[in-house]
Amino acid sequence: MGWSLAEASIDYMHPKGGSESDIADYPKPPGILDGARLAIRRDYNCFTTRSTWTEGPFWPQVFRRLTYGDGGDLLFDDEITDNMSFDDIHKKFEPMQHTLETHLWYMPESTEGVKVKKQPKVETPSKSQIEEHEAQNHAVYRNWCETCIRARSTGSVHRKRTPEEKADDGPTAHCDFFFLQSSPFLALRMTPSGRYQAVPLLDKSNSDYTQKAVMRFLRESGHKRLVFKSDNEPALVAIKNAVAERLPDVEIIQKNSPVGDHQANGMIEVSIRELKRQMRALRMSLESKLKKTLDNNHPLVAWMASFAAEALNVFRKDSSGKTAYEKELSRKWTKPSLEYGEKVYIREAKEKDGRLDWEPMSVAVRFIGHHARTNSVMGLSEDGLKIGQAVKRLSMDQRWTQDGLEELTGYPWDMKSRARSSEGTHVN
Repeated sequence: MGWSLAEASIDYMHPKGGSESDIADYPKPPGILDGARLAIRRDYNCFTTRSTWTEGPFWPQVFRRLTYGDGGDLLFDDEITDNMSFDDIHKKFEPMQHTLETHLWYMPESTEGVKVKKQPKVETPSKSQIEEHEAQNHAVYRNWCETCIRARSTGSVHRKRTPEEKADDGPTAHCDFFFLQSSPFLALRMTPSGRYQAVPLLDKSNSDYTQKAVMRFLRESGHKRLVFKSDNEPALVAIKNAVAERLPDVEIIQKNSPVGDHQANGMIEVSIRELKRQMRALRMSLESKLKKTLDNNHPLVAWMASFAAEALNVFRKDSSGKTAYEKELSRKWTKPSLEYGEKVYIREAKEKDGRLDWEPMSVAVRFIGHHARTNSVMGLSEDGLKIGQAVKRLSMDQRWTQDGLEELTGYPWDMKSRARSSEGTHVN
């Protein structure tokens, strides 16, 4: 008996021409994709299944096969893979089955074409229009004028995309360098969640510190497959390639924007603008409360970039009404709200064996944010970076004193150092 084809149904699949009583005989197994079709073959007095693609569906389109024996018993259920050999689809049965019924679920090829993106329509100008345009010395751009195109055209217009179109792209990480007062930073942005990160740098070199910061950002997104997008700057491409090699468990698809096309990398350029604004606001607020202008090389200025990103991630909502933190972790930010640079006391995270009996339970630090992986409170002290869980806020007149401000040590690339010139460890 040959093949019979069945159209997909919401509840059941059955052969074309089958009676209504046949429908209950072909329940749709779980996990079958919408739009899939079913091909059914019955064989009699069988010792093996015969060629399951002869006169049947195109084999590469088949993704699942079920075979039933006498009495309707399910003999086997196979998920078809690309590397399945000819022998894999011939199985022997003992004792010999009188009747075999094979169900092949397959996804037919779509017959619809992809909607093309049309170029703007170019009108054919009249003789008077050409004369008037030339008399104006090409002051007004016309898309039908070859001189205007050669002299002033900026290429294809980048249409603003809808949220649905952006979601279809899947997870994408955007990155680029930026500077504030000659200090370099690396901006990162993950879509569609919109999560920011800003990494303070010593320079634009492809260092171990920079690679680990980018790797940490990608891992925190939770995606196992993503697009990594940037412009064609050699230093940036080198960092991306190194990170891809060091993250074998994440499939990274490299993508670079066209040379000279800044709009194609617009997502990260807008992100850099927002990060700069947030960093300026933090510094202005901090210096106002401290009544002191900080040096550009001060540790509090270096850590300000990552805190600016944190603030945007946990406090700013997008059009969906959710923050980037909520969209990635599916929960709200519940940590106590502290101001950047204020003096607080934290209970430093230490092993019990490492704490002396007479050692203070809490230490004074300048608050610089939360650890990305553990959400522990981070602060700077004269001994470098301190990480703790419990935090005690001080009264307003004690939060913003200048005591110990110049003795603070610790940079993102060196937890204990006071100098910007040496690269060391970082927060894991």
